[in-house]
Amino acid sequence: MTDLTTSIRQRIRRSGAPRFDTDALAALWPVYGEPERRALERVLASGRWSRLKDPDWSRGEAGLFEQDFAAHLGVDRALAVSTGTLAIELGLLALGVRRGDEVIVQAGTFFGSVTPILRIGARPVFVDLDEDTLTIDPDAVAAAVTPATRAVIAVHLAGLPADLDRLTALCDRHGIGLLEDCAQAVGTTWRNRPVGTIGDVGAFSLQQEKMLQAGEGGVIVCRDPAVADRAFAFHQGFSMPGSPVPDRHELAANMRLSSFQAAIAGAQLTRLDEQIARRSATAELFASLLKPDDPVELTASHPGTTRWSPYSLPLRLRPDRPAALTQRLLVDLLADEGLPVFEGHLEPVYQRPIFLDNEFDYRDTGCPVTERASREHLVVLQPFLLSPPEWTHRLVELLRDVRDAVRAES
Repeated sequence: MTDLTTSIRQRIRRSGAPRFDTDALAALWPVYGEPERRALERVLASGRWSRLKDPDWSRGEAGLFEQDFAAHLGVDRALAVSTGTLAIELGLLALGVRRGDEVIVQAGTFFGSVTPILRIGARPVFVDLDEDTLTIDPDAVAAAVTPATRAVIAVHLAGLPADLDRLTALCDRHGIGLLEDCAQAVGTTWRNRPVGTIGDVGAFSLQQEKMLQAGEGGVIVCRDPAVADRAFAFHQGFSMPGSPVPDRHELAANMRLSSFQAAIAGAQLTRLDEQIARRSATAELFASLLKPDDPVELTASHPGTTRWSPYSLPLRLRPDRPAALTQRLLVDLLADEGLPVFEGHLEPVYQRPIFLDNEFDYRDTGCPVTERASREHLVVLQPFLLSPPEWTHRLVELLRDVRDAVRAES
């Protein structure tokens, strides 16, 4: 901790304890109770702990969860898989991406959006973010398309959707697939349609920190039934009673979701809408409390967003903040007060250790917006969004205290 950080910390600390109780925050997530206990006991008693033991693929725990999740999205089919990252990989394989193909993806994202491209042997092509929404820039995508392009991945970070109108039109025009990475966006709608159902493939995560979770897991939905059948073949390799019969068998890994995880996911799904409403209320309260002279602002959502399901509070430093108030300083001070906060996922993937330590084949089209935004962006993590309203008032008060303390030290 620097001398400046220590001095400001002394100015903003109002008592001997941080303003946010980390134990109370930890208790906010995960949420569980009798529905989850009954679900686990049901699987234990059944003796069918693996999906392979289900006499009918569509009627076991995973099959029932798939049906409930598909109904929640308003689609015909969903496929439950073992992780959200593998959901992306399956989606790319089902779209026909193979070794040597190019896949366009935003440079500012969680690296799990990119590793599936590399595992297939395809080449990631990194493009810039839109200046206002910090989602993938359709103009940058259009400029990056080549004859080798097979797919585009649009990542809806923090639940904020990319411009799906322009992206779908662009991909349709070029005959390339559009995969929506919805790991952080379940519940968000674009022009009243759930994200994940607008592109060719939607990939969702059930990892414990996500809004719909089962500890680990993922879900894939596909607009074209033939693509969905290929995804099934790649996740299983052979058919089972009640499952789709593939046109051809594919060399596949075991990417199935276990019955325990499916049962938990099904129970958690019944809580999802109420939790989205609570998270949305927190985000709306925070936005209403912000003033033009506060040091941060919420990242803007695209006008096509009809419901934002916030995974986190995505913040960016205002240009007119005190010059000494850097991203690093603000994150350190907020974390010191017990807030679950970090810099976010906008640091260009090609600047991270996984790329610096390996000789991956990729193309960087130039990403100045991403590189600048990664130094001005931070997120308050999703458990905070389930906290009582007075905590949101406390957060805004803390941000103003930090601003005033930095000014006093400057």
